[in-house]
Amino acid sequence: MKQTVRVAFCGIVTALSVVIMLLSAVIPIATYALPALAGMLGIMLVIEVGIGWALPAYVATSLICIFFVPDKEAALIYILFAGYYPIVKAPIERLKTRVLAYAIKFAIFNVAVISSFFLAVYVMMVPMETFMIFGAYLPWVLLLIGNVIFIIYDFALSGLVVTYYRKLHPVFRKWF
Repeated sequence: MKQTVRVAFCGIVTALSVVIMLLSAVIPIATYALPALAGMLGIMLVIEVGIGWALPAYVATSLICIFFVPDKEAALIYILFAGYYPIVKAPIERLKTRVLAYAIKFAIFNVAVISSFFLAVYVMMVPMETFMIFGAYLPWVLLLIGNVIFIIYDFALSGLVVTYYRKLHPVFRKWF
């Protein structure tokens, strides 16, 4: 019975993640926020059923996003970073040295952002003008700002994990 509950739980979280990603068609200004929100649901899976169950749910959500989410930029953000980062955050934070953990976190983020940029521009044909502010081409400045926002996002995720573990984990623990 517990195996069935785990599969159902992963399916529900996957469906919720897809619904959140589909909202990008209704709320186009949330291209970055909705993938982050959908990815945060992976925290529940890691805590309740483990990484071995969370990763296939991420893959399933990613595949559905490729085909059905109209905002391809939001889908790309989910696939390249926001969907799996909350899942891999826990093992990274278990490393003995904080410096190594942060170096890995920043490497993951920067590789994802730079990959997203090149995929968006050269594959998805997003115009280069979208990376211009007042006529100045600023991808490096945007990357620096992104890193600052990533620090805030990482701390917010950590706080969310603590809050989830205190408030909701006792409820879900009974199922598993």
